[in-house]
Amino acid sequence: MTSFDPHRTAAGVRPRSLADAVERQATAPVRRIGEDDPRRGVADLLGLLPSVSAFQAWFAQISVPVGLTASAGDSAWFTFGSIRIPQDMPPSALVGLDVELLPTDNAGAGDGVAASPLAWGDARGRAAALVVSRDLPGPFQTWSFRPANLPMVETTGLLGQRSSARYFYVSRFPTGKLNDTAANKMRAAERWAPHVYRLPSGSRLDFALAVRASAVTGGVGVRQLCGDVLVTAYLATTHHASNL
Repeated sequence: MTSFDPHRTAAGVRPRSLADAVERQATAPVRRIGEDDPRRGVADLLGLLPSVSAFQAWFAQISVPVGLTASAGDSAWFTFGSIRIPQDMPPSALVGLDVELLPTDNAGAGDGVAASPLAWGDARGRAAALVVSRDLPGPFQTWSFRPANLPMVETTGLLGQRSSARYFYVSRFPTGKLNDTAANKMRAAERWAPHVYRLPSGSRLDFALAVRASAVTGGVGVRQLCGDVLVTAYLATTHHASNL
């Protein structure tokens, strides 16, 4: 008859003592979060999740110089914010936006600070748009002119086209006027994950205002385009923060 030995396992191997286990734990290699464990052949959960950063772009006043000119059918563009890849962020993906907008200053009343405010947009929230997209043409924080292919921004944009421009995000402005006593604030929150807008190395995420060219051309002296725009962009990257 076979006798039972409590110090042996079914496989015939004596279990290690608590001191053995403590020693093995103390000598185990130290790994940073997100690094694979070769002993297990799996990755930590945190290493599989993206790291998300929030960037903000905004404007309250934009200077409009004298002498701006535009061709027929062009809109006036002003890129007021830009995130450069990889200077400002590793190759990433845009996964969401938070947007806060007040109406356009279509009365030209200004914000109480601007010396020479100009009128732009209209009380219905048309004739101007907020655009967020990758690698928008035109210089940073300088007025430029080109077609926008957006509804009713250009005076010729009264009928939809067969193929409109491809932008990540477009928003009209809320109805009313910037100087209304209780201005109509619009808030929007967009989340796209798992569907994302990719931002590879060498690209930019640009935030721009597109308005009818007639709002900023002509005029005498330097004027100010007044508004209230705040955009928060959420960018995700698989480069974990502990490895950056």
